[in-house]
Amino acid sequence: MLDTAPYVFDGHNDLLSRLWGLGPEAISGVASGADGAIDLPKARAGGFGGGFFACYVSSPTGMDLSEMMALMDRPPYDIPLPDPMPATEALPIVLGQMAILFALEREGHLRVCR
Repeated sequence: MLDTAPYVFDGHNDLLSRLWGLGPEAISGVASGADGAIDLPKARAGGFGGGFFACYVSSPTGMDLSEMMALMDRPPYDIPLPDPMPATEALPIVLGQMAILFALEREGHLRVCR
């Protein structure tokens, strides 16, 4: 643990969508330091004080990742927006990500500011 107060505030992170995609066992991985962009041991060691945890729902684009990255590698660096996702499809994903956030809080790994 650091001797000083936390000093890093992450303005946007995709931890919840990553964990949601990995399944329920991923929560224990983030707590123990398993592979991940953010995990609790690294966050504490690095002085992570808080952040905005995004709830992200990926819209189907009809392109695979390599096609999308190729579009981003050349001007105008723009990918056309996909059609909006119906709320009936997006809501269960967002609620699942929020459930992960509150599970992390229940287990004492973080506190949610309300």
